[in-house]
Amino acid sequence: MLAEIAEKQRILEFAVEQGRIPVEKHGLLKTAHERLQQAAKAWEVRKAEYARAADRKIEASREKLHDLRREFEAAAANLRLAIQHWHETHQGILSMA
Repeated sequence: MLAEIAEKQRILEFAVEQGRIPVEKHGLLKTAHERLQQAAKAWEVRKAEYARAADRKIEASREKLHDLRREFEAAAANLRLAIQHWHETHQGILSMA
């Protein structure tokens, strides 16, 4: 999914460079893309933390594992929202172009 979005973002950047999408609309796309990148990065960190904890069945308590799981799920939800926002922004810009 993220690779597909990255490719669409690259195509949009090219369209802006070619003047097919107004520069002022590019700001909306850039903001949505930055939010998506931040959410993806946070999700990757939380996923890795949870995976390490689960794999090692670390010295952590059940409570710590529960907290890591909750943080991972929150990061995943945030990533889903960022993807949805990016898609909505992308569709809105393309429909106006």
